[in-house]
Amino acid sequence: MQDMLPLRSLLRDYRCRVPRNSTALWFTLTVFLLGVSPAWSDNQCPPRYSPADADDALYISVSAWQAMQAQRRLIQRCPTLAADFAWATFFSGPATQQAVTESANYAALATSVEARDQLRLVRVAHVLLGASQDFSVSAAVRRLRREFHRQPMIYRDKALALSNRLAEFLPRVSIDGRRGLALPAHPGYYLIAGEQGRPELVFSAATPQREQSSGAVFFINAQARRVRVWPQAGVQQWQVGRLYSQYRMGDAWCTATALTRRWLITAAHCLFEPRSPARRAHSVVFYPARDGAPNPEIPAVAAWTLDHKHAQLLAGDLAAYAGSDVALVQLALPITGHFIGAPLAVLSANDAAVEMVSYPSASSSGGLWLSRCQTSPRSEVGGDLTLVGLDCLNQPGQSGAMLREGMKAVGVLSANVSSEDIAATSIAAVFSQALIDDIALIRQGSKPRSMNWQRLQF
Repeated sequence: MQDMLPLRSLLRDYRCRVPRNSTALWFTLTVFLLGVSPAWSDNQCPPRYSPADADDALYISVSAWQAMQAQRRLIQRCPTLAADFAWATFFSGPATQQAVTESANYAALATSVEARDQLRLVRVAHVLLGASQDFSVSAAVRRLRREFHRQPMIYRDKALALSNRLAEFLPRVSIDGRRGLALPAHPGYYLIAGEQGRPELVFSAATPQREQSSGAVFFINAQARRVRVWPQAGVQQWQVGRLYSQYRMGDAWCTATALTRRWLITAAHCLFEPRSPARRAHSVVFYPARDGAPNPEIPAVAAWTLDHKHAQLLAGDLAAYAGSDVALVQLALPITGHFIGAPLAVLSANDAAVEMVSYPSASSSGGLWLSRCQTSPRSEVGGDLTLVGLDCLNQPGQSGAMLREGMKAVGVLSANVSSEDIAATSIAAVFSQALIDDIALIRQGSKPRSMNWQRLQF
């Protein structure tokens, strides 16, 4: 994708456009030396700032937004620039009616075919929020659902992003036990999470029940409850990343979350070869998700794991295995840049609402996903920690993800479990105060006191 002349190309996902320091001077000299005509044409409009449709990015970067400000005088002459402002105002601005109106006003200036296609999702939002009457509410939802069937999957991801962005503007309700959003601009109509977790339009004369929940409403499917997230939008996003482990007979990817700039927490099984309890990883590398720079590569130097019971897993004792599936990883170098560490806490109840931010291996372009789950107690014993079940099924790559209750980390995702009588589900080990105290001692360089740990070096 091109940038404003002469901006560098947009780097994918967690990278941003960076204008050269000489942009303004270069442009001024070009106008002076080449005698650019004062008459405006499409060639004198800046190229598109918002991410391309199939680009694995959603937000206009801070540096691109700053460059756009200098081009405001061109909005009425440049439909693509008007579309960029409409996009940025809707996705990155405050969730207010004023922001919606401003975004719709910019969209009205995006009159070219290309610019209108660029805003096909945002224009859907304008109709649903009552800021536009370009088409009917039913047509708006049909256009939105059409995006779920386009390829590649990033189209679906962005349709979900827009659907859940609507939840920041609209009242949350429950209709016949299904979560959704009321559409005040279209009385009697509601946008409901359907059987697959995708938005459906329904009409009901009944009075809906208001909900006080937060977070995503719409998901990839009802069982996984998973939705793509872009970390650069999160104000309170922990530092999450991918953990790559190499063994003698293979390798594996997991999710890890930073407690501090030098310490991560993940699942212990990520550090051991899957088919052999005695073979631990000989190399572990962390790739933190970062906004505005290429992902660095930070090697690990050591790890502390609870007495890892992989042999019990191979013998069928899942409780002993998952109940001890916690590891603390020490990095060789500190994580740089903006940082929010995850504070540890004890789960408030065995039937609590939790979230996970992780890297499922099936996610498009390796992006982060948000999963919302409900915990339930499990009766198995044998591990060091209490086990809970999760009502959202997870995938390889998500192992080691933190269970988050509010802004507290309360457990580690361990495994999926199924049997002839029970459908596949996920299980996690939740923290005890003894474990939290031991982790604090390990981070201080002291010996843990309460639980049985082993130390690994890489």
